[in-house]
Amino acid sequence: MLDLMWRTLTPRRQELLQVMAGRKPMSIRGLSKLIGRDVKATHGDIQILLAAGLLEKVGNKAVFPYDGFHVDYELKAVA
Repeated sequence: MLDLMWRTLTPRRQELLQVMAGRKPMSIRGLSKLIGRDVKATHGDIQILLAAGLLEKVGNKAVFPYDGFHVDYELKAVA
């Protein structure tokens, strides 16, 4: 499960979420321009974040509907 979280929350996707936090819904093209990334790559990342429930779709735009999020996990020794 931890592996899936890190595969989903890559540094680039974390950057997208951080840029989107507190903003109105944004188009993929507008977001790509804002962060200086390729539209196709941004689209792929947006789709994964939508599927993970971290973004919501509003018309043809995406929005990060939260003030932020916190990930907490604990690793324990195997008995």
